[in-house]
Amino acid sequence: LYGPFDHDWYTAEMLPAALEMIAHAGLELVRLNLTWNHLERTPDRVDQDVIERYRRLFQTVNARGLEIMSLIYNGVPQWANGCDGSQWPNGWRDCWTRPAVQIDEVQEWGRTAAALFPEIRYWQVGNEPNLRFFWTGMDPWLYTEHLKSISLGIWYENPDAVIISAGICCAGGSSTARRIEGGEFVEQLYEAGFGPYHDVNAIHYPRNYQDSKFLDRYLATMRRYGDGDKPLWATEMGNPWENNAERQGSQIVEELAWLTERPEVRGAFIYNSWDHGTRESPPNSGLVLREYDDGFTPKPSYWAVREFLTGQPPPSAATP
Repeated sequence: LYGPFDHDWYTAEMLPAALEMIAHAGLELVRLNLTWNHLERTPDRVDQDVIERYRRLFQTVNARGLEIMSLIYNGVPQWANGCDGSQWPNGWRDCWTRPAVQIDEVQEWGRTAAALFPEIRYWQVGNEPNLRFFWTGMDPWLYTEHLKSISLGIWYENPDAVIISAGICCAGGSSTARRIEGGEFVEQLYEAGFGPYHDVNAIHYPRNYQDSKFLDRYLATMRRYGDGDKPLWATEMGNPWENNAERQGSQIVEELAWLTERPEVRGAFIYNSWDHGTRESPPNSGLVLREYDDGFTPKPSYWAVREFLTGQPPPSAATP
């Protein structure tokens, strides 16, 4: 499950309750951001307070029997990418998505993160680099170099670490200035030689309007480059744009059932854990509605996922 645990909310009393609901639903892994620009705001100087907050978060997650997959390259400090927000139309957003300039600093960041948090086994390097929103330039060759550098840094400190490549998003349509079509980008990554530098491939939203073409093309590319035995995880799946929570639940369950019939796909993360909002204005991305003052309210999609994964029927009191 992808958990949007806000940086300033890591030690809140509500967090154990949220994790309890995640575990009771039969989920096992939580995907979390470990953001470079939070930990190392100035060169070679990690923020000890931030480190301790992350450690408390990770300990709380592990204490509930859940494992963590850390999303490690999703927010680069401006000192590392040389970005001055005033130069770009979207300011901070454009700086945040620009990769670092010096490749040795990228590798050092991987070493630093792995040394600080040895309890983390699973590391995902970046998020949707084929979308400009997450990776300025959308360059598969540059992403491959950064994946290699971070992976080598992590493996230096933790040889048993499992490296997951960035989830590639979105099938269909044509490549534009804002995105490179997912299947095309995967082929370009393999042309750039990224295969040896990670243990698990990742795809986002493999079932697009009941269409398996994106997944089929991804798997065919892996086989063509001799990577067909490598696991593939859907590190984001489901339908976070569905407004009706009952339909959302049935769609997630249908996709989970569909993925279980694909032996190449050995893991799936539902996007995402909870909505941020209120009962009067609930966004629709999560399984649980987070009330800022009143705890959590499971949505029909939560009960549907729990029943699929654990066999437990929804409680009779559960209502849409």
